[in-house]
Amino acid sequence: MIKKRNTIYLIDFLSEGHHSTYISMISETFLKMGNNIVIIYPDTNFLESEIKKWKKEIDQEIYINTPVSEYKNQSLRYKVLNNWRRSIQSIKKARKKSGLRPDLVFFCWLDNMRFHRDHRLIIKGFIKFLEIKFTYNWSGIYFHPVQYSENAKEEIGSWNFDRIFQLKKCIGVCMLDEFVIEKTERNIKKTVIHFPDFSSCDIAPESSIYYQLKMFSKDGFLIGSIGALGERKGLIPLMNLAIENSDGSLKFAFIGKIQKDQFSPDNLKRFLDFVEKKPENCFFYLDKVDTEGEFNKIISAFDAIYAAYLSFPSTSNMVFKACLLNKPLIVNKGYWMEKVVRKNNLGVVIDLDNSNFIANIILDLKANIDSGVFNPNYDLYLSENHPEKIEEKLKLLLNLI
Repeated sequence: MIKKRNTIYLIDFLSEGHHSTYISMISETFLKMGNNIVIIYPDTNFLESEIKKWKKEIDQEIYINTPVSEYKNQSLRYKVLNNWRRSIQSIKKARKKSGLRPDLVFFCWLDNMRFHRDHRLIIKGFIKFLEIKFTYNWSGIYFHPVQYSENAKEEIGSWNFDRIFQLKKCIGVCMLDEFVIEKTERNIKKTVIHFPDFSSCDIAPESSIYYQLKMFSKDGFLIGSIGALGERKGLIPLMNLAIENSDGSLKFAFIGKIQKDQFSPDNLKRFLDFVEKKPENCFFYLDKVDTEGEFNKIISAFDAIYAAYLSFPSTSNMVFKACLLNKPLIVNKGYWMEKVVRKNNLGVVIDLDNSNFIANIILDLKANIDSGVFNPNYDLYLSENHPEKIEEKLKLLLNLI
């Protein structure tokens, strides 16, 4: 008996940061598993270049479509409903082009498809609309279940935030945060699959920034912040740490574009003044890093990765990158990153609300590394979250159809 070939529609309306990594690697995996795929994604040029890298002998059908335009009403109440309406119209457009009906619609970023706080009757109305209009099996990755965080001000009942996942056509959900899976399963009464919090394993062979960093950090312990540089990344405490430790024993790298809209006016002025002064113990490359391979190559020049984000309860693939490149992490206390760093001994935890001890904690980390006392369990975390795990998890998901 010939096994039926499934058709998977993958949807993501966002294309910055990790979105491109996820849609590329998940699409490739579905394809290698023998499925037809239809991808609805804004950056078709990126996907076309990715498809060229995939195996030539694959004979399944691949279609790429841009999503239909956003609806004009983007108020908080209607934004999520409009994302569903946009998905319905985008699928309709892609079906007309491909002739393929989806067996599963996979949202690579489910967070934009779940409800916000609203009146019970409004939510019920939205649910009724989706029960009638969205007739396909669907699932996806739920990145930020913030209502389950230990620091959440209140936990919202299933009728609200996660009510969407109780729809009959939702076959189950993939989540990165292993610490809240059981609670989510109880709430939505569906299977929740622990999905790997992976990242690209590519490492560029050459990078001029890498060589500049190696020269700069000679005789110092280099702490690096990389990615979109916004206040939520804990940059103001890192700036203060650099100012207070100017003797050269600790050195600092700020790599990425400054997100001016992500700072308060006062802190933006302070940070820009700091950058303009170009302290001797700091290295700045204030532009976007072009590829994941170069991103990883630059991280390999750090002695420690600064990931002490403000009020950040969710997972971060920076942990995967740290384990891939054997680099200790510096994280803020109180959230998922603290749990996973302590569980696997991946670095140190600092308290950004008590800055007096941060330098000593980092210097202790340096001493432990130098003396061989620091014994991180990079391999365990890497094995549990490696891209090779994607196929295993997607097989579990397809068995739910």
